[in-house]
Amino acid sequence: MVVFEVNPCALGHAQQCQQLTRILPQLKSIGVEVIYLMPFFKKGSLHAVGSPYCIADFESMENTWGSVEDWNVFRDTCETLGLRIWMDWVMNHTAWDHPWVEEHPEFYDQDENGKLHHPFGTDWTDVVQLNGAHAEVLLYFQRLAEKWVNRGVTGFRVDAAYRMPVSFLSRWINHVKELSLDTTVLVDAQEVMMQQPLCDGLMTADSTLWNKEKVWPVLYGHDAAVFGPLWSERFPEGDTEWRKVSGGGRVVWSSAMWHPSERISFFETREWDQAAWERWLGEMVGQG
Repeated sequence: MVVFEVNPCALGHAQQCQQLTRILPQLKSIGVEVIYLMPFFKKGSLHAVGSPYCIADFESMENTWGSVEDWNVFRDTCETLGLRIWMDWVMNHTAWDHPWVEEHPEFYDQDENGKLHHPFGTDWTDVVQLNGAHAEVLLYFQRLAEKWVNRGVTGFRVDAAYRMPVSFLSRWINHVKELSLDTTVLVDAQEVMMQQPLCDGLMTADSTLWNKEKVWPVLYGHDAAVFGPLWSERFPEGDTEWRKVSGGGRVVWSSAMWHPSERISFFETREWDQAAWERWLGEMVGQG
C-alpha cells in the first residue's frame, strides 16, 4: 500500500484542494493508492503557531483549502481513479478560540483549580484538552465522522489517540465501523489500543518535519525556532510501521517525500505551484 500524505500548506496559499485534484492522475500513475490528508479545517488564532492540529471550527474548511464544491470534485476524481481518501482525525483537543471554550467549558478537561489546560505533559500550548468522558463530545465526533464517510472518506488516522479514554475511542471506532466496515481506522496510540478488534492499525507518525531549516519555513511560513518546540516528530529510520493493514506499506509524504528508493527529497520553494509538483513527480518517477 502506497500512501501519499498531503499537508495542505504544501499546496500553496490558495485553492489547495483544486491543486491536489489536478495532480491525482499523476499520483495514480506512480502507484499511489491512498491520499491521506492532514487537517484542513479552520485553524485557531489564539496562542496559535500555524499547526493544522489547532482547530477552531470542525465544520468549516480553511479558505485556503477550498469549498464543499471543490471537495466534491476531489472526491469524484478519487473515486474514478480508484484512490482511497484518508484523513487525519483530531478529537483530543481544540484551539483556544473554538466556540466550545466559551459556550461549553464542560466539554473540556479541567485541572485541580477548575481551569482548562493544554494537554498535560506536552508543549502543545496552542490547544486545549477535551474531556473524552463527556457524552456530548463523543456524540459530536460520531456525527462528524458520519458526515465525512458520506463525503467519501474511507479512512481515519486518529491523532493523539493515546490521550483519550479507551472507552471513548473504542465507542467511536465501533460507530465508524457500523457506518462502513470498509473504512480503515488507524490510531496514534499505545499497544493497548491494538487490542480493539475493529482497529485496523497503528500509525504513530503524522508527518516527517524534522528538517526544520527547509521544511517548516516552507510549510508554515514562520521561523522554525518558534514552531519547533511544539513538534516531536523526527525523520523515520525506516518504513513507517503498519500493523494489521493488508500488504504492509510505505508512506510517501508530501512534506518530506519518502521515496520508494528510500530517498528523501524536499521542495525548497515557498510556492508549490503546478510546475514544482511536476518537477517532483518527474523526479519520483525517475527514482522509482
